[in-house]
Amino acid sequence: MSRKLILRITVAAFSIPIILWACYRGDPYLSFLFLAFALTAIGEFLYREGFTLRSGFFWLGQVAVAMSYLSACDYGKGYPLWQAYLAAWPVLTTILAFFIVTALLFSIRNQPPAKLFVQHSRMVWGVVYIGLLYPFVQRIGEGFYASGGDSSAHFEGGDYLLFLFGLLWVGDT
Repeated sequence: MSRKLILRITVAAFSIPIILWACYRGDPYLSFLFLAFALTAIGEFLYREGFTLRSGFFWLGQVAVAMSYLSACDYGKGYPLWQAYLAAWPVLTTILAFFIVTALLFSIRNQPPAKLFVQHSRMVWGVVYIGLLYPFVQRIGEGFYASGGDSSAHFEGGDYLLFLFGLLWVGDT
């Protein structure tokens, strides 16, 4: 067997029980699990984009994803659907601040503008995508009332979350 396959099976053997446990226990374990997933995902993305651990952009991306994740975790809770956009302001503020700070830092680099634009666009897209994706996947895991608060329409999110993980795992393999 190849080393990569052995490593993948070993990681699966250790992580599957933890993921199953967190999916059915809910908060705060599910929140920490998704925060770890989000930080791992942005770290891998930025590393593959050429930002090493010694780069300030790598750590700015980590901080921005953590801040947007933590501010988006309560997105829309307690608001009527037509007012849920009010809860998006902390997330949008974090993303806008990250965009402005990194744009200013990119502007003083000594590279052609076309290359800087592509690098900055890809980095901002990765932070926005990962920072907003994981909190909403977590909402699936928490379950919610599907039809206006009727308790008979409530579903348990752990089953749907495991189905989503299974689909992603099969698609990745």
